[in-house]
Amino acid sequence: MVYVSGISMRAGFTLVELIASFTIIVIIALGVFIQFRQLSPNQSLENAADVVRSILLEARTQAMAGKTCCSTATTPVGYGVYIVLDGLPDNTNILFAEIDGDYQYTAADTILTTTLLDDDISLTSCADDSTTTTSGNCTTIFQSYGLSGLYYNGTLTTDKGITYTFTEPAASATRSIV
Repeated sequence: MVYVSGISMRAGFTLVELIASFTIIVIIALGVFIQFRQLSPNQSLENAADVVRSILLEARTQAMAGKTCCSTATTPVGYGVYIVLDGLPDNTNILFAEIDGDYQYTAADTILTTTLLDDDISLTSCADDSTTTTSGNCTTIFQSYGLSGLYYNGTLTTDKGITYTFTEPAASATRSIV
């Protein structure tokens, strides 16, 4: 105890003060937790779109640069991205070098990277101006420097882009990238 001018003062907190402080901390933590859970599905959807966008940009950059590939050090006919649309979370994206010239992803092509998305995200469709794919494969290939073409599922497209649509069922959210 500390004595100040004849009045005794105790150092520390009373039980009521501790309970009140603890209650305030729990309420704040609960509010943050609720906000985080509401933002998380939308953020997962946004992250998945950003990942696929970066993979597509990598394929386009490799093709435009005429980058050589693989053990032969030759320039492939293009670089592409392959995704399976099977109605399940489509979380595997393959960046590959198009070696055999068929403008489809096959065993003859060389895998450069494989990227996984969040399990809750599904790629529900990919489309150019004339064709929409909702099941099967979605393959986009950028031809190498000097050839200047964009292939969508094995066909040269006259479209300026391909639209990928992602969904996150828990948030009933959809996100598209071109």
